Amino acid sequence: MNAITNWIEESKKFDQVAETYDLYRPSYPDALINKIIEKTKVDSTSKLLEIGSGSGKATELFVEKNLNIHCIEQGPNLVKCGISKFIGTDQVSFECVAFQDWKVELNSYDVAFSAQAFHWVPKPQGYKTLAKALKDKGQMMIFWNKYINNGDEISKELASILKENKILWMLNDKEIETYKNRTYDGIYTTDLFEEIEIHEYPWTKEYTYKEFINFLSTTNSYISLKSEDRHALNTRLLDVFSVNEDKITLNLLAILFSARKC
Repeated sequence: MNAITNWIEESKKFDQVAETYDLYRPSYPDALINKIIEKTKVDSTSKLLEIGSGSGKATELFVEKNLNIHCIEQGPNLVKCGISKFIGTDQVSFECVAFQDWKVELNSYDVAFSAQAFHWVPKPQGYKTLAKALKDKGQMMIFWNKYINNGDEISKELASILKENKILWMLNDKEIETYKNRTYDGIYTTDLFEEIEIHEYPWTKEYTYKEFINFLSTTNSYISLKSEDRHALNTRLLDVFSVNEDKITLNLLAILFSARKC
């Protein structure tokens, strides 16, 4: 199995835990969604394409704004979960296919967005496919939540444990800047987009030990752990949460990359 094939197979593991994914994956700040709507000026007549929608964690935030979304998601269990979630509305449609295998609807969408998923799409082809799907001057909006290691004792301890187990990367300021620059350069060098901008939205989320483990169980790295390694990791995390009365507030940074098709 070559590296690209392995990478694609890794991206499918979320489908094994679709219901847990829907319950415990974090959402996104209202300010980020409002920025997308403000910049794109979309309304109920607009066509939005979502790439890697999962169970619809981000989708539902756009549905609340009376927008119409066509979702591309390769996981059948996640699609089933999403269809069930939006069964009372005609604003959302799903297509169960990997974005790299999707038959492109040329020049069809006003906005294409991806939440916590576009890193799983092979580059630069993913950007090319996205641009083909957009109408002339259509806009790309891709965004992620990043967990932040702000240097306090709890953040440093959690970051060290998670990094050691290659589960979740909690980033410091330097690593955030590296990530932003790398993603920006990846968009810029395609020569397909203009007006590339980065928008940042700091926020926090409180976890109990159980909630944090359930969240980790939706990550492909945690799913891949051997049972004995998972047990050892859980024990170490329990110790951290126990000395903090079973509640830890983590800092997140939602980062939005916006760009217009040339």
